[in-house]
Amino acid sequence: MKKILFKKNTLLLREVCFVLLTLFLLFTFANCERENEATNSVQESHLDELRVQKIPEKEAFKNTELVQKLSKIAQKGESANGKIIYDSIYNFTIDTDYAIFIDDGISQTYTFPVIRSNQNYISENLVIKLEGSNTQAILVDYGIDISLMKNMSLEQIEQLNERYFLIDLDTSVYTNLNGKTEAPHYEYSCTDVYVWGQVEYHEGDLTGGPLWEEGWIYQGTSCTLVYVEGSGGDSTDSGSGSSSNNDNGENSGSGITGTIGSNGSGTLNTSPTALTPEQITKKQIIRDFTDQLSDGSDGSPNQKQCYDNLPQDVKDDLNNYLGTFALTLYEELDPITGLENSDIKGVFLFAEQALEALCNGEVDSFENFLNDFINDSWGEDENAQQRNTLCGSYNFVTVGNASVVNISGLGMSVRRGHVGMNIEFTNSLCVTIPYTIPAQASSLFNTAWNVTISEVYTYLNATYTLTSPSYETLKSLLIEFLRVNLGLIQLGANISTNPCTGSIPISQATYCP
Repeated sequence: MKKILFKKNTLLLREVCFVLLTLFLLFTFANCERENEATNSVQESHLDELRVQKIPEKEAFKNTELVQKLSKIAQKGESANGKIIYDSIYNFTIDTDYAIFIDDGISQTYTFPVIRSNQNYISENLVIKLEGSNTQAILVDYGIDISLMKNMSLEQIEQLNERYFLIDLDTSVYTNLNGKTEAPHYEYSCTDVYVWGQVEYHEGDLTGGPLWEEGWIYQGTSCTLVYVEGSGGDSTDSGSGSSSNNDNGENSGSGITGTIGSNGSGTLNTSPTALTPEQITKKQIIRDFTDQLSDGSDGSPNQKQCYDNLPQDVKDDLNNYLGTFALTLYEELDPITGLENSDIKGVFLFAEQALEALCNGEVDSFENFLNDFINDSWGEDENAQQRNTLCGSYNFVTVGNASVVNISGLGMSVRRGHVGMNIEFTNSLCVTIPYTIPAQASSLFNTAWNVTISEVYTYLNATYTLTSPSYETLKSLLIEFLRVNLGLIQLGANISTNPCTGSIPISQATYCP
């Protein structure tokens, strides 16, 4: 009996242990769940405090304080060209196609991608923070390509050495405008809090895509202003220097000078945002195009003013054309010749002609300009003073076994739709036709020239169906085809783009009426 009792007691003990172990595990699991829930609730609480949206330019620019702040950049730059604004002092371009808008109930921030001309990726954002009557401009530098951040873990993100430069678009902030770390300046030092969350699309996504995108949302807390002596110092450096005023109206000198918010919130909310390399290139194309437009100071039409005054939808169509046709050309740019690339010049010339037609009232949209071009063909410009067919006689002289002459005034005019081009060689061209007497040389040259003109038309219509050649390209085509045709008419005949040396007479080109 005692044995049986012992077994029963043993079984009872095992059952009790099992129950206790189960209860312990359940308690531990429940406790872990509560800890996880607590952790999640902390992260969610950060997001619950914020309204995070990706909004288009037209929505962002309803805020007059934001517009006033950005207008300071436009005043220092050459112009606010459409949706890109260039700051000539800090040498960066802000893309305002969209903004990341964050509202925490106390302050609002608008975050824009910052484009640098010397890199094909984005590592910086411009954050405009509005809090009450206080407005600040902060340049956030993440130190890496922002597009890589979405694939980084929280641990990796927390290792980043972000820097927050107070620029305020005020030249008194930096004593040396050529670099933010080489000169004394102000930075913010914040306690970093990153949260992975959803950025809503304002008014939804009209393309049929998702209504939100996921990304890191940054909440800098306990932000204080730090004076940095310069010479590459980081945001923890401090040093002596002349005092100045920060955005809060507080007197600031060396070391910590105050919080980032006028109401003492001391926070900075943003979400890292970037354009793709392709988008950056397109923005650079538009910038390069507007840079080379005339401002009218030389008496020519004011192309810059014309561009700035275009309706936004028309400007967008023109910009999209530039981005589409010049993108491949930019990717293949010779690092030495750069924008001297003749094909890029042709695209820019086409856009300039469109700009002229729009501003002169010839067309009311870029689409109509393009349609008129597509439905026409390259041919002689009947409105040009200079025609293309030669009929004249030239004062050839005999040199050795060849007839030689300098001909001045050679050129051609072409038009398709509203695109007209007129080229003329500034130098006299040296024509050499061997084994031909002077009396016959003029007729041979005219024949070769007129055949060349017809072939140039054919080539242009086969090649330039949606854009135009540059002036340099048109000249090169003319000379290239002319040399071939002269050689076909008379073996050894040639033309040089430089005048003949010696006492060779000059004859003026004569065009048929």
